[in-house]
Amino acid sequence: DLHSLSHDLDRPVVSFNDTGRVVTAREFRDVISCYAQALRAKGLNKGARVGLIARNRPEVLFIHGAVAFTEICIVPLHPMGSLDDIAYMVEDAHIEAMIFDPAYYQDMVRTLQQRAPYLKHLLALGPTDIGEDLAALAEGFAPQPLVPLHPDPEEIIRLSYSGGTTGKSKAIMLSSRGFLTMLDILLKEWEWPGEVRQLICSPLSHAGGVVFIPTLLKQGSMVVLAGFDPTAVL
Repeated sequence: DLHSLSHDLDRPVVSFNDTGRVVTAREFRDVISCYAQALRAKGLNKGARVGLIARNRPEVLFIHGAVAFTEICIVPLHPMGSLDDIAYMVEDAHIEAMIFDPAYYQDMVRTLQQRAPYLKHLLALGPTDIGEDLAALAEGFAPQPLVPLHPDPEEIIRLSYSGGTTGKSKAIMLSSRGFLTMLDILLKEWEWPGEVRQLICSPLSHAGGVVFIPTLLKQGSMVVLAGFDPTAVL
């Protein structure tokens, strides 16, 4: 997606229906550079397991973009998951850092820290009473040119947990090769229109964020809702 962030930089790439905020290609490029630097500054380097739980907000996409320029293994967590389910995933994945939406998950994360021995870093997407404000930390960095990584194709870059309908949720391991294969399938098999405007109301911190990169590569834009509402969708 470096190519898609190197021209026509004033075009909108994502807008948030509930707040009216519009993020341009230029802003997205610059902000993900700052978030990548902030994550590295916290010592989160190759192989670090980083959980993400949040409602639909711009910073979630900034994180997804930033991890593409680090060697972090992201663990997306469903924002409607129960405390026990999330705690199991945090412990099972040996998550060492949790990025969270402080407006909704501060109390949950406080409890998780008490239950999970591996959880060292609490990184909030805004002002917080616990941990550190990752958004403020990112603002302290100047945007730098985005440099593509060349990871081992078999390196695990994402752990996505199954629904757990037959027992405990299982971590589905996604390698760099697997991610690029999935992206290739999405680009080739979906019936993309000439002008792409993608509507998303599912959680960006979970599966909803997956369609953003192919939308970006198609020079499209995405409209994000806070959640599913029939009137808003129509």
